[in-house]
Amino acid sequence: MEQSGFAHIDPSRVPDTRPDRSQLDGRRRAVEQWLAQLPVADPDVTGRRLLEKLDNAATCGMKPGARLDLLARLEGMVTYVTDSLRKRYHLQPLPLPSRSARAVRLLLQLAEAMTRGYRLVLITDPGGLFGLGRRHRAQAGAGICRHAGVALLECWHLYRRPPGGVWRILHTAWHEAAAVRAHERRVKGPAGRTSVDSLYKQLLLTAAANPWQMPRGEVQSVFTALQGLARHALLVAGDSSRAADAVFRLDPAEDREPQPVTAKPREHRGGDVLLVTADVVRILEQRLQSTSRGRSRADDAPGREPERIRFLIQALGEPPERGEEREPATGSPDLVFGLNRIHRLLEAELADDEKQLSPGSGRTGTELQEPAGIDEDSWDLLPGMDEEAEHLVASPVAPFRGGDRAEIEADQESGWETVNVSSGGYCLQKTSGGETRARVGELVLLQGQRQVGREVRAIGMVRWVRRDGATGMRIGVQLLGRSPRPVDAETLDPQPGGADRQACLLLTEPDRRDEPDSLLFPPIDLPGDGRIRLQQGSAGHAVEVTGEGASSPAFRQVRLRAVTDDEGT
Repeated sequence: MEQSGFAHIDPSRVPDTRPDRSQLDGRRRAVEQWLAQLPVADPDVTGRRLLEKLDNAATCGMKPGARLDLLARLEGMVTYVTDSLRKRYHLQPLPLPSRSARAVRLLLQLAEAMTRGYRLVLITDPGGLFGLGRRHRAQAGAGICRHAGVALLECWHLYRRPPGGVWRILHTAWHEAAAVRAHERRVKGPAGRTSVDSLYKQLLLTAAANPWQMPRGEVQSVFTALQGLARHALLVAGDSSRAADAVFRLDPAEDREPQPVTAKPREHRGGDVLLVTADVVRILEQRLQSTSRGRSRADDAPGREPERIRFLIQALGEPPERGEEREPATGSPDLVFGLNRIHRLLEAELADDEKQLSPGSGRTGTELQEPAGIDEDSWDLLPGMDEEAEHLVASPVAPFRGGDRAEIEADQESGWETVNVSSGGYCLQKTSGGETRARVGELVLLQGQRQVGREVRAIGMVRWVRRDGATGMRIGVQLLGRSPRPVDAETLDPQPGGADRQACLLLTEPDRRDEPDSLLFPPIDLPGDGRIRLQQGSAGHAVEVTGEGASSPAFRQVRLRAVTDDEGT
């Protein structure tokens, strides 16, 4: 997919040719008549005609006020086309089919053309007595932030690198507006009144929350939830009294998003630009407390979901893993995605070790599949799903049979390389082409991973996915545990109609005896009183659920403790 041309928005080039009325008539009545003739039922054709109009305007010399008026009149139709194009790929699996990829390309081109137009308004401003006022400069700066933000959000949604130059454009727009004290002026936009300062900080906070860790589609919800909180974020200099509170650093001269501050103690130079999120985190903590007490206000709807608030508190605060030194790791691990595939593989290995199979165990576990006719590996995990997602159904899992061995081995994916390792997990890279089952929220087993001179087998959850170009990709895996064991679980107090047994994975940490065991199982509610029996072969023991761990639409993790005979087992 081609990148849009944000890096080629050159502030030194100012068109000086007068517009040709046959190609571009910027008069109000002419623009309204042109918009009325657009085939709005066909977003592709409408989008291309809008792009042609914007390209013509970019090559003609226009007065800043006239250009700003033209962009304001075209913006409503651009927003409509953008929303229509977004529907073409919002729920499509990655990588996108060609029709959806064309929709993304057109959307990014429209965002870049609108950003260039608003940038031309500012660089052709003559200044002085006849220059633009603060209100018009605020409108142009807000337009830049709005449409550059559209490009950022769509790239985050697709786990793609943002177009080159987009962050430099955003940094420049805010600093130029702040220089004339127009950055906090609220101006009218398609979604209501806003300011350059609010839009810019909203994008900074979204980027600081690390969109690569968000399930697909969640970035837009997080961006909306941060709308009312952006004004509480502060941009301060390195010699400010609030500099010690900063956990993110900006470099306006570079084309980069906010970077976490990991140096301790923090020493900043006077020229540093720092993002202070302490007040934002404090407000989020207050909202979390009020939500838990049932006193959430109606206007707090975007942040009403406790899980999202907890995620933002951790991401915008100072999570310990941000300060961890990442160590190099070697090896090319094979990956197995999906709880049921991992369980079958581990079960087969146990059967090989014991030289016996137990197909008659009577287990009737479940796995999550798409309805009949849809490839079970093609669905994407989306935010806002309940644990029992509507489009996922529980299907019986057949016991392991010897003839399945080749199929199980085919489920393992090779070609992955370890980039680095931290205390929280792994970063893996795949440069070769081919399909992958990597999805945000999916379970993954890492085999053949070598770390500190020894081979480890780890299991984790895919937290983020970033695609680089047409074939390469990186994934971040949050470590859930090591040395998983396949077990079957059944409730001690079963309910009529419930599944007899579930295929689960038991995680233990041999080096950390103070940590309780945990269990990974399909995302279904446990019937009964939370007491279950774990079975592996002929051995079994009773346990009790003591708390929740990680979870996604693909699995649940719970902490366990052993139940003694005195407790009625």
